[in-house]
Amino acid sequence: MTYFKLLSHEKTLFLFLVLCQSLYVEMSIAQNVTVDTFVCIDITQDSILKSSLSQKSARVSGIVTNQVNNVLNSFLQRQNTNFTVDNETILYDSKGNSHFRYDVKYKGIPVHNYQYTIHSADDTLNTITGLNLFSDDISVIPSITASEAIEFAKTNLPAQKYFWEDAELEEMIKHITGDVSASYYPSPELVVFKDAQQLPVLSYRMELSASIPLFSYEVFISAMDVLLFRQAKLI
Repeated sequence: MTYFKLLSHEKTLFLFLVLCQSLYVEMSIAQNVTVDTFVCIDITQDSILKSSLSQKSARVSGIVTNQVNNVLNSFLQRQNTNFTVDNETILYDSKGNSHFRYDVKYKGIPVHNYQYTIHSADDTLNTITGLNLFSDDISVIPSITASEAIEFAKTNLPAQKYFWEDAELEEMIKHITGDVSASYYPSPELVVFKDAQQLPVLSYRMELSASIPLFSYEVFISAMDVLLFRQAKLI
């Protein structure tokens, strides 16, 4: 008998959906929110960025990394010196061209759903695309604790039994991850999140799931005053 058969069919199905839902979250969050401006910068027509290119870039990541960093840092520094990038992902299109994607951080804090990509064609870096960076200067020191954010989330999403209060589910997540400390108890992460007016707000992001009643949400709570409360149903 496998481990999954020890769970009820309803719980097993729900857990499977929770594990598969992350690709669809942003569609729910984006409803009724002003869309950020998308930018597309032609490196070859920008003298400052073009000067960052010292040579043609082969599609071998180690060779082009310095050039990509030079171009992207030149772009970010003239926008706002508080922005940096992290977590490089290299993608290849059907023609074999390289595309270097990075997550954006503000004063070291991830900016939710913000990425910049540098594209290449014919072995030359040529374009930068991404969402327009904000110019606001905001604090990244939270005024409330992660524990307070969790309690606020539970107040807004009450349940008779949350996932972490279900011993069967807690045992399962430890088994799936191979981590004896794994838990469904929320782990708030500080992020910069745009509110409905497209103003950047230091926020706690967490996932909150319950078995009675069955639900799972991605939640954003302002880390400054808990006035911002945004939720997106995960399934």
